[in-house]
Amino acid sequence: MKHNPNFESLSAEERESLAGAMRVIFAKLKNGLADPDYNFFIHTAPAKAGHTKHYHWHLEILPRTAIWGGLELGTGIEVVKIPPEEAAKILRKAAAS
Repeated sequence: MKHNPNFESLSAEERESLAGAMRVIFAKLKNGLADPDYNFFIHTAPAKAGHTKHYHWHLEILPRTAIWGGLELGTGIEVVKIPPEEAAKILRKAAAS
C-alpha cells in the first residue's frame, strides 16, 4: 500500500489487500492467544483537516488478554502480566501457524 492519510480513500485493490492481511492477523491472534476478545480501531486523518501529508492512517488491534484491576482501571494503562519468555513462545507459535 502507498502512503495515504485517509483510510476512506483506499482503492478497491488496497481494500482487498488489507482484508487479506487482516484475515492472517486475526487468525494468528485466535491461534496464538486462544481466541481472545479484541477491539480494533482505524485511525485516519480528521475529515475537516483536508489532505494532511504528514499523517499515516493505521490500524490498532487490542486483544483482551486479562481482566483489569485497580491500577489499570485507575490509570487506563494495561500492565503486561506475561513473562517475556512466555510472550516469545506465543509469538513464535503464532508466526508458525
